[in-house]
Amino acid sequence: LGTIMLAPNRWADAIKRHPQVNLITVTRENYPRVLEELLAAHPDVSKEDAYFVGNSLRSDMAPAVELGINAVWIPHETWDYEEAVDEGLVEKVVRLERLGELKSIL
Repeated sequence: LGTIMLAPNRWADAIKRHPQVNLITVTRENYPRVLEELLAAHPDVSKEDAYFVGNSLRSDMAPAVELGINAVWIPHETWDYEEAVDEGLVEKVVRLERLGELKSIL
């Protein structure tokens, strides 16, 4: 794999121990522009090899799906705005219950 982009810092240590992961970038902003800049900075990584892991459909998954990046949603307690579920978006992401399941899709 090329890269895994993720939102929560607490996940980074667990993910980087996976043998197929060679780059992890923790993003503070998940806007499409930020993700595009990150991909442009790593031209050896295709969108097909990039994964965005996050806990929010709205803030994390929507920008990744918009850009054609693999989106991995691990629902976790968050504020009400983020809790809104868009069924159309849910169909376009991989949903996992916990971070330990990530290796099953890599």
